[in-house]
Amino acid sequence: MVKTLLAWACVCTLGSAFAQTYPSKPIRLLVPFAPGGSTDLIARIVADPLGKALGQPVVVENKAGGGGVIGALEVSRAAPDGYTLGLATASSAATNPAINPAIAYKPLTDFTPVINMVATPNVLAIHPSFPAKDMAGFLKELRAKPGRYDYASSGTGGIGHLQMELFKQLSNTFVVHIPYAGAGPALRDTVGGQVPIIFDNLPSALPHIQGKRLVALAVAAPERVAELPDVPTFKELGMAPVNRPALYGICKTRP
Repeated sequence: MVKTLLAWACVCTLGSAFAQTYPSKPIRLLVPFAPGGSTDLIARIVADPLGKALGQPVVVENKAGGGGVIGALEVSRAAPDGYTLGLATASSAATNPAINPAIAYKPLTDFTPVINMVATPNVLAIHPSFPAKDMAGFLKELRAKPGRYDYASSGTGGIGHLQMELFKQLSNTFVVHIPYAGAGPALRDTVGGQVPIIFDNLPSALPHIQGKRLVALAVAAPERVAELPDVPTFKELGMAPVNRPALYGICKTRP
């Protein structure tokens, strides 16, 4: 069902004139973040069944940097023939353009949306060495030592960055932002202990949480996640504005 819907959406966005010939060669699916994060994982899950349904390979390419801006910019400059698709995220299509008017693409006019695929919870997690193991202890430690700790995100202006900044405002705390080129490298350094805190999409962080390499403090989701039944939502903790999921879709260059 999912792969059929994706294939149908891809063909329909090209118009009836192309329907009989598209696709006649491999398709690029650009991911605007480094390998290893949730955006990358979702693209690779989708690429194989989509390629089989369309009858041509769908090749995932990572174009990381700028909180999703570099990859989205490449999609906006590609030929509008459907052979370059972009993995659209809240970071690349909404938050970054909203806070940085100098970005050289306009989401509403430079892209044709193909399909909205999935929404995933986000999670605030810490390295096991952090001197707290729950939200109450976490807040106590941060308030006692403002500016002492760093947090990692998938990039400046991305959803993880802005949600953590909102969390800081609501909780009256201060931690220093360390931006990365994607959740993959951010997770690597947090799991390795170089950075003690991360705000990430749950799909990429979950294996590390289940493996006890990270400790989850709260999830941004409508309700508690089945895989983490003891981890509260931000809404439960009195921070409902942070309780927003990450959205993922596919777009292409507008003619």
